[in-house]
Amino acid sequence: MSSVLAAQSASYTARRAFRTLSREMAARVDAREGKDGLTGLLDRQAFDTRLEQSMALAVTEGRALGFLIVDIDYLGDLNDLYGRDVGDQVLKLVADRLSLVTAHEGDAARTGDDEFSALLTGEVSASTLAGHAQALLSFIDLPLRLGNRQVRFGLSIGAALYPQDGEGVSQLRQAALLALNDVKAHGRGGFRLYHAGMAQRGNGVTAQTNSVRQMLDQDQIYPAYQAKVRLSDGHITGAEALMRWHGRSDLPSGPDAFPEIFRNYDLASRVSARVQECVFEDIALWRSAGLMPPPISINVAPVEFMQDDYAEKLLARLDSHGLSARLIELELTEHVLYQNSEHYIHRALALLRRAGVRITLDDFGTGYSSLGFLRDFPVSSIKIDRSFIRKICSESSMEVIVEAIIRFGEAVSVDVVAEGIETEAQLALLRRIGCPTGQGFLFSSPVASTGFARLLAGSRRFDL
Repeated sequence: MSSVLAAQSASYTARRAFRTLSREMAARVDAREGKDGLTGLLDRQAFDTRLEQSMALAVTEGRALGFLIVDIDYLGDLNDLYGRDVGDQVLKLVADRLSLVTAHEGDAARTGDDEFSALLTGEVSASTLAGHAQALLSFIDLPLRLGNRQVRFGLSIGAALYPQDGEGVSQLRQAALLALNDVKAHGRGGFRLYHAGMAQRGNGVTAQTNSVRQMLDQDQIYPAYQAKVRLSDGHITGAEALMRWHGRSDLPSGPDAFPEIFRNYDLASRVSARVQECVFEDIALWRSAGLMPPPISINVAPVEFMQDDYAEKLLARLDSHGLSARLIELELTEHVLYQNSEHYIHRALALLRRAGVRITLDDFGTGYSSLGFLRDFPVSSIKIDRSFIRKICSESSMEVIVEAIIRFGEAVSVDVVAEGIETEAQLALLRRIGCPTGQGFLFSSPVASTGFARLLAGSRRFDL
C-alpha cells in the first residue's frame, strides 16, 4: 500500500512541477511577444511602442488620439478577502471588457498590477472618451458572480487627449494620471478627463501628501482637545479631539492645511488611525489616574468609509485599550456623506450606534440634506455651524436660524451644540435662546493631553 501511495505522491508532484514549468514557459513566450501573461493584453513596453507609432501617424493625418488609464480600486483587498484566484479573475474580466472597447479602433494593455491603459484611435473627442469610460463603469455597476461568490469592485478612470494634453508618451500618460488621481482624491470610482488646472492642483496635492507622510513617519501627529461646555453652568460635558502636529511652525494648525489629503483613502485612514490610537491611549491614561473623562469626539473623513470595515476597526481599537464605546463620539459632516459609499456608511454607523458610540452631525445647516440625514442616519447630536454663530449678534436672521435649530433639536430629542463661540455677547445670546451646549475659544483653545487632564483634575467647569 505504501508503494502505491508513494507512486501517487510522486505522480502528483511531477504533474504540479510540469504545470509550474508550463506557466513559466508561457510567461516567457508572452514576455518575448510583448504580452501580459495573465490577461493576454499588451505589456507596458509593447503598448508604449504602439502608442508612439500611433502618435506619429496621428500627426501626419491631423487627428486626435484618446488615452485612458483604468485602475481597479482596492484589488489588494479583494486578494486578501477572497484569494488571489478571484483577484486574477477580476483582472481578466476587466481586460476582456477593455478589449471590447478598443477592439476596432485602438489597443489595450496591462501596465501595472491593478492598472490598465487603453489607446483609442479613429474619431476621438472628449465625449467619445467619456462614453467609453462610462461603458466600463456600467460593466461593474452590479455585483459580478465569480464561482459561488458575488464580488463588488470599482474602477477609477483618468483620460487625456493627444496632442492637446501631451506631445509625447510620458506627457500624455502624466496628464491621464493627474486625471486619475483627481478621481481617487474624491473617493475613487468614476471618470475624469484631464484639464490644465489639474497640473497646478496636482503639485499642491503632492506637496500635501509629502508633508503628511513625513509627519506620520516621524510620529509628529497628535490630538488636541477642545472642551464642550454646558452653557447653563459651565460644566465640561465632552471634548473634541482635533488633529495637530509637533515641530511644523511653517504650516497652519489643523487639518484645514491638508484639504486634499482627507479625500485620499489611504492617507486619511492612516492619519485617522494615528489620532484614534493617541485618543484611546489618553482616555485610558486619564481613567487610570481616576479622572473619569467625558465622551471624546473624533472627526471622520467621509472617504474613510470607502471600505466596509470602518466600524470593525474602530471597535477593535477600543477593545484593545479596554475602553467602552460609550466614551467615544464620531463627528461627520452631512453635506458630503451622500456622495460615496452610502451603503457602507449606513452599515458602519448602525453597528457603531448599537455598540454605544454616539454620532454627531457636524456643520449642521450648511448642507442641502440636513433633515434627510437625521431621518436616514442614527444621529445623537447636531453641531450648529460656526458661520451662524459668528454672525448671530450682528444679523437678526442668524439668531432666528439658530433658535429654530435649537427648538428642532428639542423636538426630535437630539442634543444641540453651538461651535465657534468666541465672545461674551455670543454666549449671552445663546444662553438667552436656550442653547444647551457650546464649544469655542471663549472657554478654551484646543489643548494637549496634559492640558486637558488639568481641566479634568480641577473643578471641571468654566466660570460663565
